[in-house]
Amino acid sequence: MNATVVIPSLNPDEKILSTIQSLKDVGFDDFILVDDGSGEEYKSFFNKAAEQFGATVLVHEVNKGKGRAMKTAFDYILKNRPDRPNVVTVDGDGQHLAADVKKCIEKLEEYIRNAEHVKTGEILSDYPLLETQKVIYNDCMQHPKSALYHIPTVIRLNENIDTLRLKSAVENAINAHPYLKSYLITAENSTVRIKR
Repeated sequence: MNATVVIPSLNPDEKILSTIQSLKDVGFDDFILVDDGSGEEYKSFFNKAAEQFGATVLVHEVNKGKGRAMKTAFDYILKNRPDRPNVVTVDGDGQHLAADVKKCIEKLEEYIRNAEHVKTGEILSDYPLLETQKVIYNDCMQHPKSALYHIPTVIRLNENIDTLRLKSAVENAINAHPYLKSYLITAENSTVRIKR
């Protein structure tokens, strides 16, 4: 399975090892654990994960929170796992069943395979429009200056941003999702989504 499993963890117990084992049993083989400031008495679980499963362990000396732990893992993956485009995050306490995690990745891989075959100009019937979307779209066509559909957004980023990586990430997200590379038209009295 061409996916990396990310497990952010603070003060884990033996469940983290059984979680990794269950994921390995269903075909996962690449694990990144983020030790998010765990105490010394918990380091053995991370060490065992590295020894038994070849897991990569990234360490925060102090607790920075789950969000920062995932960012640390994603940064690592971008730099060190370019051949692993799929990532799934799993809690280390066994609450996510390995079979369900596998199904998620299989659906993602199926989606990506199918998306690669969508031709430009093809109607995306796999992404039907909700009636609400049709109403909003038609209203925007009648009132093009309305912000109802094209909502202007301003975001202030307080840290230094690597604009090339940000641009690449946005382009990759758009390229991976036909829904984002589509536009709406009205044809034969019906609003449909068209692939660019």
